[in-house]
Amino acid sequence: MQRVDIYSCFMTQVDSRGRIIAAAKHELHEVGILGLRVQEVAKLAETSVSLIYKYFEDRDGLLAVVLGDMHDERIDNWEKMFAHALLDDAPSGEFSVEDLLSKLPMPNSSYFLALGMDRVQMLAALNSNPKLRERIEQTTQRLFRLTLKVVSNANPNEKKNESNDRVTALLISSLNLIFINNDLLGDHRITDEEYTAFLKSIFGKRKEK
Repeated sequence: MQRVDIYSCFMTQVDSRGRIIAAAKHELHEVGILGLRVQEVAKLAETSVSLIYKYFEDRDGLLAVVLGDMHDERIDNWEKMFAHALLDDAPSGEFSVEDLLSKLPMPNSSYFLALGMDRVQMLAALNSNPKLRERIEQTTQRLFRLTLKVVSNANPNEKKNESNDRVTALLISSLNLIFINNDLLGDHRITDEEYTAFLKSIFGKRKEK
């Protein structure tokens, strides 16, 4: 995970709950989800383990809040960079497929690849953390609905296939996971040009026959 400045985080957190969240974020960046220890979080936050449990019940509760907040921040940034950038720039709310593709990240984007690695860790923790799963489900569904709206608004004069649009929205909202697989292909990686051409072909097949 990307490194954060723990001191700048703590400087703005005067309450104990805020310091605990900042310390947990730091630990997640340093050692990942599996390596996070509540005792280390308490030490960094200059508080007690019992106070952490008072606020969050247990380690899973702490992870659900902190990872949920971090995921929300990433989704908010994604929405601003992609969905809102398209919808807000189009006076009528309508735009071309070319406009949509110009806002999408490409497979070899190091920034989105790093986000994908963070997301893999988070998804791995869902099965054993129901609180986290519930939080991530809400954010994922929000992202899907917004992405579907964007996909549906592309090339508005075309007659659309709703099922195809839903599958396309799922593909787009899962991009950073796909990018991880692509990075593992080494010399066989899909190029940005190949990826763009493929997406154009998908949108070209959206019309109902």
